[in-house]
Amino acid sequence: MNKTMCLALTGASGMPYGLRLLECLLATGCNVQLLYSQAAQIVARQEMDLELPTRPAEAKAALLTRYPAVDPEKLAVFGREAWFAPVASGSNPPDAMVVCPCSMGTLAAIAKFHIHDDVGYISTGGGAFLEFLEGKTLPAVAALEARSYTLPWSLATFHGQLARESGICLVCEDAARIVGYLVADMFVDVWHLMNLCVAEEVRREHVASRLLEAYFAVTERHGHRGHTLEVRVSNAPAIELYRSFGFVSTGVRPGYYSDDREDAVIMWKDWEGDSA
Repeated sequence: MNKTMCLALTGASGMPYGLRLLECLLATGCNVQLLYSQAAQIVARQEMDLELPTRPAEAKAALLTRYPAVDPEKLAVFGREAWFAPVASGSNPPDAMVVCPCSMGTLAAIAKFHIHDDVGYISTGGGAFLEFLEGKTLPAVAALEARSYTLPWSLATFHGQLARESGICLVCEDAARIVGYLVADMFVDVWHLMNLCVAEEVRREHVASRLLEAYFAVTERHGHRGHTLEVRVSNAPAIELYRSFGFVSTGVRPGYYSDDREDAVIMWKDWEGDSA
C-alpha cells in the first residue's frame, strides 16, 4: 500500500486508539504524516506512559524506538511551523486525514471548517514553545524561581513534584532558555495550581496565558471538582489574569506568606467539562 495518510493526535481521552492506528497504518505500508498537539503530549504521558518531545525529530525518534519494526522512511512528523510540509499544501494533499482521538468539540469545529491550533505544533509565537518539565531542565527552572520569588521553591521541591504521577509540570522555552513554567497537582478531586512563574523580561508577552491554556487543555477533559490556587493580595496582575480564565475569589488566608505575613487570596474555578 502506497497511500499517504495524515494522522492528527489531539488531547482527547483515548490515546491508545490513536497510537494503535498509527502502528497499523505503518504496518500496512502507508506513508504517515503525523501531527500532534500539546494536549496530546500530556495525554500520551498520562494514558500511555509515552513521552512525545516537542521537537518533531525527537518525537519521530521516540516513536521509532517504540515501534522498532517500522520503516523510518514511512513516518514523517511535522511541526506547526513547517510551512513547506506536504500536509500544509492544498496542491499536495494526503489521501486521507484522521483525527484520533477526537472529542465532540473538535469534531464540531472540523464540521464548521474551523480547525483550532490544538491540532498543530506547540508554539507560543516568536520561536518560543511549551514542553514537559524534565530533570535536565530543573536547575534552570530553580534558578528562575530564585530570581522571581522571595520564598522560592528549592531544587529538591521541584524534584519531588516532578516525581509525582498525578501532577502536571510544563515549561516555556525561548532561544534555549527557560522563560516560564507551571506546576499543578491533583489532590483527591481538585486540581491545585501550585506555581506559575514567568521571567521578568518576557512578562506581558502572554507566556503565562499560554501555560494556563495548555494546563486547561488537559485538565478540563477529565472529570474533577475544580481548580484552586493562592495568590498574594498585592499581586493585582496575577489576580486579573486568573479572573480572565474564570477563577473567582472565595476567601483570604491571613498571613499565608511567611516572609512578610502577607495575606493570600484563595481563588476557585469549577470544572467546565470537555471543551476540547
